[in-house]
Amino acid sequence: MTRPPALDPLDVVPCVANIVAAAWRQLQSSSTSSAAFLLLDFLANAHRGGAVDALLRAPQLESFGRGAAAAHHADLDDVHWPTLTHPGSIVWPGVLAYGASHCSGREVMGAATVGYEVTTEVARLIASAGIDRWHRTALAGNAGAAAAVAMARGFDDQQCAQAVALALTVAGGVGQTMVERSQASGFHRACAAQNGAAAVNFSASGMTAPRGVLSGPSGLIAACGGSLAARSSTGVNQPPGIEESTIRVYPTNGFAQSAVAATVRARERFDGPVTDITVGVNPAVVAQFRAPPANRHWDLLGAVRNAWSTGDPWTVDRHDFTTPTAVLQEDDGLAVGDAQVTVRAGPDQLTVRVDSDFSHPHVEMALALEKWSRQGVMRPDEQCALLREWLASDEVADPRIFSVAGAGDTDRPPRR
Repeated sequence: MTRPPALDPLDVVPCVANIVAAAWRQLQSSSTSSAAFLLLDFLANAHRGGAVDALLRAPQLESFGRGAAAAHHADLDDVHWPTLTHPGSIVWPGVLAYGASHCSGREVMGAATVGYEVTTEVARLIASAGIDRWHRTALAGNAGAAAAVAMARGFDDQQCAQAVALALTVAGGVGQTMVERSQASGFHRACAAQNGAAAVNFSASGMTAPRGVLSGPSGLIAACGGSLAARSSTGVNQPPGIEESTIRVYPTNGFAQSAVAATVRARERFDGPVTDITVGVNPAVVAQFRAPPANRHWDLLGAVRNAWSTGDPWTVDRHDFTTPTAVLQEDDGLAVGDAQVTVRAGPDQLTVRVDSDFSHPHVEMALALEKWSRQGVMRPDEQCALLREWLASDEVADPRIFSVAGAGDTDRPPRR
């Protein structure tokens, strides 16, 4: 791996340096189990169209973007609920492109950990600054991609901070994309993955970023309409971002995942047909669904009705049912991403609550295996174990470890 020239610590952008230093401190706190779980999900999501093969065989900037966009197909890339970002689709392309053939499993593990951590920490900063009209995954993703690639290429934390700062000079992502549920959200991820890797290349050649890239009067925070809040304990007492990230299991949007899971559990316990279903969610989630759904993927109540009517939460395209009716209800006691479903039939009713981390590997591994199986991954449990073993090793990967059988239509029956 080529290392850039050493940097004077006084030249490192202060605010960014604090974030990167916090990410470095999390290296000993992350587990290969979570990383292998998230990596396999990335591979399953991104494998369509040869995107993963392109990353491994021809690691160009274009292939980084292609991999990120492919991983976002059907909006199923992983989610970090505390910051509402999707680090995996942006972090893993650079990690694999630079690390799969040149780094040990432990080094790849470190690069992914730092990439997730920088993404989530920049996202926390953006949130605390009151920025809400920009696509947070795109803003923070540029930084996370740069951090991951820098780590994979052997940068130290100061050199990594310079690369991250350079990537943040072009960070963006118009928030209207999310308001309209536009497919441009995949383009945002692609640009973040490419920009992050390009920033590392230019930083290695000696290019530096403005010191106030985040905090200056015309820095990113101010330019996006925010104000920098005092943060004296960046990264302290927080689990690593890679440990807090989970996958999206069902073929519907992230806000609907817990509602679908609760519906499935209610259906298993409630005997007989129901007349109506009430879905309780956080008020901020209700606000996301006041307008008619832009597409099937963003139809929360449609996903719930499908799950109840068919008994198969992976089948989301049925529209011929007349019952049950379904309504959304605000519930301040639920966090964003959590859901409480109440089903009724006359005087009888049943309520089931599911929290947003239901799909974490330590909680619902069976659901993850079902998702990957339906995407065409052969023996996903064995595949996950192989990735976990490699990430804990000092060996360079056998490229075959990244081969999954085809990633396809999530509506088809499972293949095992």
